[in-house]
Amino acid sequence: MQKGMWRCALLMVAGTVGAGLFGIPYVFYKAGWAIAFFYLAVFVVLVGIAHGVYAKTLAKVRERKHLLGLVAEQFGAWGKWIASFAIIGGLLITLVVYLILGARFLGLLFPALGNFSYPLFWVLASLPLLLKFRRLVLSEVIGALAMAAIIAVIFLGASANAYPQVIAADLSELFLPFGVILFALAGWATVEPVFDYGISAGLPLKKISRAMTLGTFFSALLYLLFAVGIFGSAPVISENTLDGLGSWPFWKFATLLVLGIFAIWTSYVPIGLEIKNSLRKDLVWRESTSVFFVLLAPPLLVLLGFNNFIRVAGLAGGLFLGLQYLLILAVGTRVLTPSRGKKIATLALALVFILAAVYEVYYFVVR
Repeated sequence: MQKGMWRCALLMVAGTVGAGLFGIPYVFYKAGWAIAFFYLAVFVVLVGIAHGVYAKTLAKVRERKHLLGLVAEQFGAWGKWIASFAIIGGLLITLVVYLILGARFLGLLFPALGNFSYPLFWVLASLPLLLKFRRLVLSEVIGALAMAAIIAVIFLGASANAYPQVIAADLSELFLPFGVILFALAGWATVEPVFDYGISAGLPLKKISRAMTLGTFFSALLYLLFAVGIFGSAPVISENTLDGLGSWPFWKFATLLVLGIFAIWTSYVPIGLEIKNSLRKDLVWRESTSVFFVLLAPPLLVLLGFNNFIRVAGLAGGLFLGLQYLLILAVGTRVLTPSRGKKIATLALALVFILAAVYEVYYFVVR
């Protein structure tokens, strides 16, 4: 596989592996490895298909607009308002999730920072948004390689106690991994910059799509290795992983914190770029206004009370992600004019994302 494809795949990994990583061990623990692994494998395929549809759509329209603009173009004013809510709102809430965890990890790594960890992580994550994506390519590839290396160290250092739990399953938690794993694998905001890079590197669409699928697969593999490593190391499996690691040696705990900072930082950047570009190109905001919105909205929401990781992650994964992927499939169906068989397959895929949204709203709001 040529160099450009590998770099596209690594960029996809860097933009996919984020805050969802730290919910993976918990759903494997609660639902059992067989159930959680099934969801992981299925969503690799389904998300990969959706990303391929989006890449083909971008190629067909020659990137005249971002997803928000494409929805408005195909479905009119009502579609634009739904898309604005689903895309910008969902991505913004995701940035809030990353800011909460990133600041917490930084504070645990350097306790002397205290509350200053929030503004410091915010600055570290926000400055790259002022740069052009070309200048971010190398840093995101390094971030992806570092994540893979650190997860490998944790996996190889796991004790044999991790493996007997692999066969455990709990049918009462059958649907628990649904939204968490979808949240962890959802990397559609990275599709456009990966597509741009692939085109600039002279790659044909088929190879770009293949690289995106490989990136999603590698992300799932990293999640699996991470779960095994945590099961072999943590005495307690908690919802956000960190709460169960109080007995770890400091060097190992610090390794996990570095992993978390890399994972969150390399996902924060492309999502922030997607929001900025959607506001600027599709809602016709000024460049400066778009940048300031992306920079200031996440910390303001944290100050307004959106500061609980589980609740905010549930809001991002349950309410918004299903809608975002539904929009991708709807636009793809309009732009690409697929055959009847492909339309039926697309409808079946859309139903999966609808179920994800409905269940997550039930789980985090009603249950």
